[in-house]
Amino acid sequence: MNIQKFRYNGSWSKISSILLFFGCGAIFFFGKQHNNSTGVIIQNTIKLSPIGATIFYWVGFLFCIVFLVVGAYAAYKKTKNGVFLELTPYAIVIPPHGLKKETKTIPFKSITKVEESYSKGTGVLIIYWSGDQKSTLSSALFANKIAYKKAITIIKLRVNS
Repeated sequence: MNIQKFRYNGSWSKISSILLFFGCGAIFFFGKQHNNSTGVIIQNTIKLSPIGATIFYWVGFLFCIVFLVVGAYAAYKKTKNGVFLELTPYAIVIPPHGLKKETKTIPFKSITKVEESYSKGTGVLIIYWSGDQKSTLSSALFANKIAYKKAITIIKLRVNS
């Protein structure tokens, strides 16, 4: 058996969608707070004065900025080469991704159970290992769904053998 590698760092379409959506949101909220003179009514139940509306718009603006920073960080991580999930003959090597900064190695012999679940089209493989430890692999971080399916098929075969 040889080592199989799968790109594991998200897709550009998702990262660019985050940047576009929250960038537009930041521009919207900044413009609204800057030109606010009448306040705002939300669903005919919440009425905010001009000062309250300005605070509301600033909070929305800051929320969008936080997600812009997260999106920029994801884009930075995406540009780094060598972010691969590796399936060796004896272990799964999960690279640092998201906010996790360390590589995790899970020996196949320590895996006790593997479960797969889907939520809104995104697959998640849950790996239980060495007693109560748990790790997940998300299809959203693979290059495509075909690579995800191939990886989980290999994992399931190696765990069951």
